[in-house]
Amino acid sequence: MTIAKRLYALILSVVLGLAALAGFSIYEMDRVYTAASYATVNTVPSLLILNHAFVPFTQMRTAVWQHLAAKDPAARDKLEAGIKEARAAVGQALDQYEKEAITDEQDRALLAADRAVLARYDGVRDKVLALSKAGELDAARDLLMANQPIIKELVDAFAAHHRYNEKLGNKGAAEGAATAASARWISSGLALAVMVLVAGMGLLLARRIASSLKNAIDVAHTIAGGDLSVQISATSKDEV
Repeated sequence: MTIAKRLYALILSVVLGLAALAGFSIYEMDRVYTAASYATVNTVPSLLILNHAFVPFTQMRTAVWQHLAAKDPAARDKLEAGIKEARAAVGQALDQYEKEAITDEQDRALLAADRAVLARYDGVRDKVLALSKAGELDAARDLLMANQPIIKELVDAFAAHHRYNEKLGNKGAAEGAATAASARWISSGLALAVMVLVAGMGLLLARRIASSLKNAIDVAHTIAGGDLSVQISATSKDEV
């Protein structure tokens, strides 16, 4: 192989090494971004949607007790309208969560649990409001108190769903940090490998050129000393 071809090979190896390093860096950067941005892209929106469901639920709870205390039919009608509006807001939030924020099957199961307990609460709430509207306040109050475990179960279901999303966010952050650390080590190793390869090829090329030039200089000195019988033997097919 000629010296020119060896130089071309050296340049090509440098280019390929740098291209591989750049490509790997871009790939790892994308992985780090995907993992690190999970909280922003998924966790925060998910928690906000769940909050949009939980807040109207707490408003419903308050309005039910206010309905029991209200004596004015117009006030009761207004409270009932507010309760219906709040219930619709809860349903819309849970529907939005299903369309936009579901992460995995466990997340889907938690949403199903939210809805199941909410349906049971709806049944109790409707019965309490019917008794309250009929003037049977003691019965309505007793029924509501007897079903406090259902309300607590619904609160716990929302809390469990909230904690799961926090767990997913923390997991994404941890994966981002681990990916970044792995990328640093692999990039360093790849860069070192490219450096060793280029340095090795450059050293071999330099030694080859130096050896050929030394032989040529020795022959020139011999000829300059008057010895014209020296013979030059070509040991390679390169330019030197």
